[in-house]
Amino acid sequence: MKPDQSENVAKMADMFQRQREAEKLPLFVIVGAPASGKSLFGRALAEDGTETAYVDLQPGDWRETARPHLRDHLSSFASTFIVDGAERANPESLTETVEQELGKGNTLVLLVPMLTDIPKDLLTQAAVARMDRLSVTQVFKHHANGTLRSFG
Repeated sequence: MKPDQSENVAKMADMFQRQREAEKLPLFVIVGAPASGKSLFGRALAEDGTETAYVDLQPGDWRETARPHLRDHLSSFASTFIVDGAERANPESLTETVEQELGKGNTLVLLVPMLTDIPKDLLTQAAVARMDRLSVTQVFKHHANGTLRSFG
Protein backbone atom coordinates (compact mmCIF):
# COMPACT_ATOMS: atom_id res chain seq x y z
CA MET A 1 0.00 0.00 0.00
CA LYS A 2 1.32 3.44 -0.96
CA PRO A 3 1.68 6.09 1.75
CA ASP A 4 -1.13 8.67 1.69
CA GLN A 5 -0.05 11.85 -0.10
CA SER A 6 -3.31 13.79 0.26
CA GLU A 7 -1.86 16.19 2.85
CA ASN A 8 1.12 16.95 0.59
CA VAL A 9 -1.15 17.43 -2.43
CA ALA A 10 -3.25 19.88 -0.37
CA LYS A 11 -0.09 21.80 0.63
CA MET A 12 0.90 22.01 -3.04
CA ALA A 13 -2.58 23.24 -4.00
CA ASP A 14 -2.15 25.97 -1.37
CA MET A 15 1.23 26.89 -2.88
CA PHE A 16 -0.37 27.09 -6.34
CA GLN A 17 -3.10 29.37 -4.97
CA ARG A 18 -0.63 31.66 -3.16
CA GLN A 19 1.48 32.06 -6.31
CA ARG A 20 -1.65 32.96 -8.31
CA GLU A 21 -2.83 35.47 -5.69
CA ALA A 22 0.61 37.08 -5.58
CA GLU A 23 0.66 37.13 -9.40
CA LYS A 24 3.94 35.21 -9.39
CA LEU A 25 5.10 32.69 -11.97
CA PRO A 26 3.74 29.17 -11.42
CA LEU A 27 7.19 27.61 -10.98
CA PHE A 28 7.86 25.31 -8.03
CA VAL A 29 10.95 23.38 -6.96
CA ILE A 30 10.64 20.46 -4.54
CA VAL A 31 14.00 19.52 -3.00
CA GLY A 32 14.63 16.24 -1.24
CA ALA A 33 17.26 13.58 -0.75
CA PRO A 34 16.98 10.30 -2.63
CA ALA A 35 14.19 8.14 -1.13
CA SER A 36 12.54 11.17 0.51
CA GLY A 37 9.32 10.55 -1.42
CA LYS A 38 9.62 13.09 -4.25
CA SER A 39 8.65 10.61 -6.97
CA LEU A 40 5.72 9.23 -4.99
CA PHE A 41 4.54 12.78 -4.31
CA GLY A 42 5.01 13.81 -7.95
CA ARG A 43 2.92 10.89 -9.22
CA ALA A 44 0.19 11.60 -6.61
CA LEU A 45 0.14 15.27 -7.62
CA ALA A 46 -0.18 14.33 -11.30
CA GLU A 47 -3.01 11.89 -10.56
CA ASP A 48 -4.86 14.55 -8.56
CA GLY A 49 -4.66 17.26 -11.22
CA THR A 50 -6.42 17.82 -14.51
CA GLU A 51 -4.37 18.45 -17.64
CA THR A 52 -1.35 17.36 -15.60
CA ALA A 53 1.57 15.29 -16.85
CA TYR A 54 4.18 13.44 -14.79
CA VAL A 55 7.50 13.58 -16.67
CA ASP A 56 10.10 11.09 -15.44
CA LEU A 57 13.66 11.98 -16.42
CA GLN A 58 15.18 9.44 -14.02
CA PRO A 59 17.47 6.99 -15.79
CA GLY A 60 15.99 3.57 -16.40
CA ASP A 61 19.44 2.02 -16.15
CA TRP A 62 22.35 3.10 -13.93
CA ARG A 63 24.60 3.10 -17.01
CA GLU A 64 22.46 5.71 -18.75
CA THR A 65 24.42 8.95 -18.97
CA ALA A 66 22.53 10.93 -21.62
CA ARG A 67 21.17 14.32 -20.57
CA PRO A 68 17.63 14.40 -21.99
CA HIS A 69 16.16 17.58 -23.44
CA LEU A 70 13.14 18.49 -21.34
CA ARG A 71 11.28 19.78 -24.41
CA ASP A 72 11.28 16.25 -25.90
CA HIS A 73 9.34 14.93 -22.89
CA LEU A 74 6.56 17.51 -22.63
CA SER A 75 3.17 16.79 -24.14
CA SER A 76 0.87 19.35 -25.67
CA PHE A 77 -2.27 18.26 -23.78
CA ALA A 78 -1.04 19.27 -20.32
CA SER A 79 -0.92 22.66 -18.67
CA THR A 80 0.89 21.43 -15.54
CA PHE A 81 4.10 19.42 -15.68
CA ILE A 82 5.65 17.60 -12.73
CA VAL A 83 9.25 16.90 -13.77
CA ASP A 84 10.93 14.17 -11.71
CA GLY A 85 14.70 14.14 -12.04
CA ALA A 86 14.82 17.68 -13.45
CA GLU A 87 18.52 17.80 -12.53
CA ARG A 88 19.14 15.27 -15.32
CA ALA A 89 17.77 17.56 -18.03
CA ASN A 90 20.20 19.06 -20.48
CA PRO A 91 21.27 22.26 -18.69
CA GLU A 92 21.33 24.34 -21.88
CA SER A 93 17.71 23.58 -22.67
CA LEU A 94 16.26 23.45 -19.14
CA THR A 95 16.03 27.21 -18.57
CA GLU A 96 14.81 27.90 -22.10
CA THR A 97 12.13 25.21 -21.95
CA VAL A 98 10.90 26.23 -18.48
CA GLU A 99 10.68 29.88 -19.54
CA GLN A 100 8.79 28.94 -22.73
CA GLU A 101 6.27 26.87 -20.76
CA LEU A 102 5.80 29.61 -18.16
CA GLY A 103 5.28 32.07 -21.02
CA LYS A 104 2.43 29.87 -22.26
CA GLY A 105 0.85 30.08 -18.80
CA ASN A 106 1.77 26.52 -17.86
CA THR A 107 2.73 25.40 -14.34
CA LEU A 108 5.96 23.52 -13.66
CA VAL A 109 6.97 21.53 -10.59
CA LEU A 110 10.63 20.46 -10.67
CA LEU A 111 11.68 17.61 -8.34
CA VAL A 112 15.41 17.62 -7.52
CA PRO A 113 17.78 16.32 -4.81
CA MET A 114 19.58 19.66 -4.26
CA LEU A 115 18.92 23.36 -4.89
CA THR A 116 22.19 23.59 -6.79
CA ASP A 117 20.70 21.24 -9.41
CA ILE A 118 18.55 24.08 -10.75
CA PRO A 119 20.00 27.15 -12.50
CA LYS A 120 19.98 30.16 -10.20
CA ASP A 121 17.98 32.27 -12.66
CA LEU A 122 15.13 29.76 -12.37
CA LEU A 123 15.40 29.48 -8.58
CA THR A 124 14.94 33.22 -8.15
CA GLN A 125 11.53 32.88 -9.84
CA ALA A 126 10.43 29.73 -8.00
CA ALA A 127 8.66 28.83 -4.80
CA VAL A 128 10.76 26.14 -3.10
CA ALA A 129 9.59 23.36 -0.77
CA ARG A 130 11.55 20.67 1.03
CA MET A 131 10.52 17.01 0.93
CA ASP A 132 11.54 14.96 3.95
CA ARG A 133 10.34 11.50 4.97
CA LEU A 134 7.37 11.48 2.59
CA SER A 135 6.20 14.91 3.72
CA VAL A 136 6.44 18.43 2.33
CA THR A 137 7.87 20.00 5.48
CA GLN A 138 8.66 23.63 4.76
CA VAL A 139 7.92 26.05 2.00
CA PHE A 140 10.40 28.77 1.03
CA LYS A 141 10.81 31.55 -1.48
CA HIS A 142 14.27 31.77 -3.05
CA HIS A 143 15.44 35.36 -3.47
CA ALA A 144 17.88 36.85 -5.97
CA ASN A 145 20.45 37.41 -3.20
CA GLY A 146 20.63 33.64 -2.69
CA THR A 147 18.65 33.46 0.56
CA LEU A 148 15.58 31.38 1.32
CA ARG A 149 12.72 32.81 3.37
CA SER A 150 9.45 31.28 4.50
CA PHE A 151 6.82 31.42 1.79
CA GLY A 152 3.71 33.44 2.41
